[in-house]
Formats: sequence, C-alpha cells, structure tokens
Amino acid sequence: MSNGKGELTVAEAGRRGGAALRDKRSPDYFRELGRKGGTALRDKDPDHFRRAGVKGGTALRDKLGREFYVQIGRKGGAALRDKNAAALRQAGAKGRERQQENADRAKTFAGGVWRSREE
Repeated sequence: MSNGKGELTVAEAGRRGGAALRDKRSPDYFRELGRKGGTALRDKDPDHFRRAGVKGGTALRDKLGREFYVQIGRKGGAALRDKNAAALRQAGAKGRERQQENADRAKTFAGGVWRSREE
C-alpha cells in the first residue's frame, strides 16, 4: 500500500520489514528475543507482570461473573473427587484402623492410677 506517490507509508514499511525478518529468522530467534525482552522488563519493573495479571484477572472476573467461577470450582472439585475416590476410600479405611489401634492402646484412669487397657 502506497500513498499514491510511489512511497511507502510507515505502517506498510513496517509490515514489509517484519515479513522479511520473519522469513529470514527462525522461531527460536523470536523465542530468545522475547525471553530477553521479558527478562529486561522484569529487571526494570519487577511488578509489571503482577500488575498485568491482576488487571487481566479483574477484567475476566467482571466479564464472566461470579457464577462462572462457582461452576468451574464445582467441576474441578467433582473431577478431583472422582479421580481420587479409590485413594480416599483407602485412606479412610487406614484412618479408621489407626483410630481403633489408638483406642485399644489408650490409657484409662482407674483408682487414681493411669493404666493401659492392656493391663
């Protein structure tokens, strides 16, 4: 896109230059470039990414509403419960066994003296 005089606009020159660089460089080049830029930004402004996350999270909360988070919480809890049901049953059985063992070993106060039930 030119401005009619055979010259490029700044936007068009940028697009062409970006496309040429994209064709010339590998994805790893851009990955490394992004990593360096993120590191430099973190060093310059340590709270930048935290503020961006809060801003994005607040906007998403306002857009989706409280009910959305209630629903995904229920779904996640149900999925976790289903996934771990067998392990939880097994842990519950072990806990009951351990409670019984502790009760059997418990001491009683009889005649002013602590005695184990085994005596």
